[in-house]
Amino acid sequence: MADRQHLAFLMQGESAWKRWRSNHRQTQPDLSNANLSGKDLTKFDLRGTNLRKANLFGANLKGVNLSGADLSQADLSEANLSHANLSHANLHCANLFEATLSEVNFSQANLTEARFVGANFIDANLSQANFSGANLSRAIFYGATFNGVNFSQANLSKANLSQANLSDINLSRANLLGANLHGVNFKAANLMQAVLGGTKLEGLDLSNANLNNANLFTANLHAANLAHADLSNSNLGQARLEGANLSEADLSHAILNLANLDEANLCGANLSYAKLQRANLCSTNLCEANLESSDMHSAYLYDANLANANLSYADLSEVKLTKAELSSANLSRANLRKADLSFAEINHSNLTYSDLSWVDFSWADLTDSDLSNSNLRGARLVGSNLTNANLKSCAIWGVSAWDLKLDGTVQSNLNIAPSDSSIITIEDIEIAQFLYLILDNPKICKVIDTVAKKVVLILGRFSKERKVILDAIRNKLHQLGYVPIVFDFEKPTERDFTETIQTLAGLCLFIVADITNPKSSPLELQATVPNYMIPFVPIIHEGEEPFAMFKDLKQKHGEWVLDVLKYDSCSNLIKVIEQAIVTPALEKHQELVIKKAADLNSRHVNDFL
Repeated sequence: MADRQHLAFLMQGESAWKRWRSNHRQTQPDLSNANLSGKDLTKFDLRGTNLRKANLFGANLKGVNLSGADLSQADLSEANLSHANLSHANLHCANLFEATLSEVNFSQANLTEARFVGANFIDANLSQANFSGANLSRAIFYGATFNGVNFSQANLSKANLSQANLSDINLSRANLLGANLHGVNFKAANLMQAVLGGTKLEGLDLSNANLNNANLFTANLHAANLAHADLSNSNLGQARLEGANLSEADLSHAILNLANLDEANLCGANLSYAKLQRANLCSTNLCEANLESSDMHSAYLYDANLANANLSYADLSEVKLTKAELSSANLSRANLRKADLSFAEINHSNLTYSDLSWVDFSWADLTDSDLSNSNLRGARLVGSNLTNANLKSCAIWGVSAWDLKLDGTVQSNLNIAPSDSSIITIEDIEIAQFLYLILDNPKICKVIDTVAKKVVLILGRFSKERKVILDAIRNKLHQLGYVPIVFDFEKPTERDFTETIQTLAGLCLFIVADITNPKSSPLELQATVPNYMIPFVPIIHEGEEPFAMFKDLKQKHGEWVLDVLKYDSCSNLIKVIEQAIVTPALEKHQELVIKKAADLNSRHVNDFL
């Protein structure tokens, strides 16, 4: 309770109070629990006064010197404390609801757990004030000085801190939900476990700040500077971080699911064990970042820069890494199942023991990369550059391998079994899929047998007016149970004719070559006829003559080149195709089979002695 004598002097007015204080300099005025609501105390010296639990509701304390005063648990709601001196004062648990605090001096004051809801701190001096646990909801801080202030565990929700300099300030576990933080400087601030969910932090300087375990869920950090910040264990789920600077930041164990990091700078950042599921990391700079054991399932990393990044043990399943830069990256033991790495740069990278099943590597550059012991089952390797890559002991069942660059590629011990329970190895990835089909699918053997016994290659220059000849020959051969393959010299092609025809010729039972009005036939026949002991049946329209070199081909390789068959009409050709073309070709085929199987004749020197 207040000292009655002290209270009496106060009630007598300023002069009486001044005289009493002058005569009792060593006495601490005791006005604790006093009811001073609405009182005008503007001219009173209240330095060091005990006002604990005093009722100062609506009191006018403008410009009053309350330095060192004890106002703990006092009611100062709606009081006017503008220009008052409260340095070193104790306002622990005091109520200053909607109090006017403009230009007040709170330097080194104890404001712990005080209630400042809606208070006005315009141009206030808060240097080294302790607001720990205080309720500052909806408070206004325009122009306030914050040097060394302590806001730990303070409630600053919906507070207006616009343009405040909070660098190096302690805001650990503070609640900043809905606060106006426009232009605030948070450089090196302590925001550990701070609540910032949904808060607008766009473009702010948070470099070197401690945001460990902070709640930044759905926060707007667009273009913010978070370089070297500690964001470990923080929740940044669905946060906006487009264009943000997170270089060298610590994001280990952070939650970034569905976060937007488009074009953000994460160079050298630590994202180990971070959760980035379905996050947008398109065009993001992650060079030299540590993403070890991170969860990036279904994340978007289109055109991202991951050069020299550590992605070992990371979950990159179903990620979009199209056109990404992954040169010299460490992806050992990473899970990239069903990831899209088409057109990606993955040269000089480490992908050992990784799960690369069903990955799309179309047109990717894997030059000098090490993929040994990885699971490539079902991977798409269309146009991929594997020059000098190491594929040793990879599982490659179901790979789609087309137009690969394999100069210097190590392809030893490739496992074409569908699971690790069995091992069937091969040394060439380009024929792996074919070999597996042979072993696994009985129908393939029938297909191979069909190729050997029924395929007929038809060569010729089939212009529009001669297309009827082609169709007639093809249809008739099909009716006779053969499988016709047509190579039309009239059609444009990107591949070399000779190479293509030689490949097809090696698969055929016999070849029908229409040499009527040839254009490309001479070169292709000259390159094919000498190399294959396959029956060639040349046909020509009556009135035409074979090309000049054909006679030479016939003379040199007459064992399998039949006599030229002339025809006067398409209908007559089809009528005799079986006896004039098919039967002689089959007879010639049988002769060649016998010849190929015949024992090799040999001589002995003794025969000449």
